[in-house]
Amino acid sequence: MLICDISILNRMGKLLLDERLKNAGFIWREMVVLMVLEEKPGATQNFVVKFLQTDKANVSNLITTMEERDLIVRRTCEEDRRFKGLYLTESAIGHLPQLHKIVNEWEKECYSSLTQEELKVYKELNKKIIENMLFKERN
Repeated sequence: MLICDISILNRMGKLLLDERLKNAGFIWREMVVLMVLEEKPGATQNFVVKFLQTDKANVSNLITTMEERDLIVRRTCEEDRRFKGLYLTESAIGHLPQLHKIVNEWEKECYSSLTQEELKVYKELNKKIIENMLFKERN
């Protein structure tokens, strides 16, 4: 059943990733925030919530903790002063190569028993399923 497959991938994947991130001093949610902001500097907290599978209050606490660790800063958006954008600090930028290495090794381990062709098909099918879900969400 799809929901069970998703649940196992989600739970076990995060546990294994957190295990790898522990030595670097991060948890998967922090890594996700840093990588989202690397791709979209100035993203709002509401944008980041979509990637973390938790509610706004927990994300707010996470952002505050990351600010205290000098990983991100909040700045008022120039275009709309009602919003604050999130930006990486120099300290966070310095951690990105290590985080990318960890996540790449983790993905390699997750996919280790797949052939290149199986991996290609898996990724294509995942993309289609996600598009189906996103289309349903918009309608």
